[in-house]
Amino acid sequence: MKTYNVSHYKIESFEDKGKLLVKVYNLNAKKEWNMQIAFYSFRDEQRREEYINEVIENYKAQEKRKQDRKDSLKNYTADIESGSIYYDSWGYDMTLNDYLKVLSSNGKTAKCVMIGARVEDDCGRGNGRSYPVPSVIKSKPFNLRIREGYEGQPYLVGSYPFCGDDSKRRGSFSKNTGQGDYYNTWD
Repeated sequence: MKTYNVSHYKIESFEDKGKLLVKVYNLNAKKEWNMQIAFYSFRDEQRREEYINEVIENYKAQEKRKQDRKDSLKNYTADIESGSIYYDSWGYDMTLNDYLKVLSSNGKTAKCVMIGARVEDDCGRGNGRSYPVPSVIKSKPFNLRIREGYEGQPYLVGSYPFCGDDSKRRGSFSKNTGQGDYYNTWD
């Protein structure tokens, strides 16, 4: 039996009853029965070695991408203007929007407060467009991390006050365009 280790993966190459076999394990799996992620049989030694080399290269490339992403997150900064409005859209069987206003920013984090919203074009059916109301402050100040989003646009991520200051919810806030956001309580 040959064993290869790449990051938190283990690859075992062995023979059983004349069959050429390979097992791949994820050593970070929380449950033992979830550790094995692949089990293949091969017709010849050459194809088995090619497969093992492909798996090793793929896992090395995956680790490099993860490290590159971590490095880019460490180095990313964005200036966000005080007074900017951001929103998070969420809901399982409905579409709800939470809005916040940025109080200050240091390039890595933003101090924010939750603000109110109004719904227009509802017509009694539970849907319409929601708009932020910056004058209605609904929480104490809190901090969110600034991350690089789609096409380099900054977004805010982290836990924020939800239903008052006592409960928290995790969210990812994008810059509000001011055109209104789809809203529906009856999906």
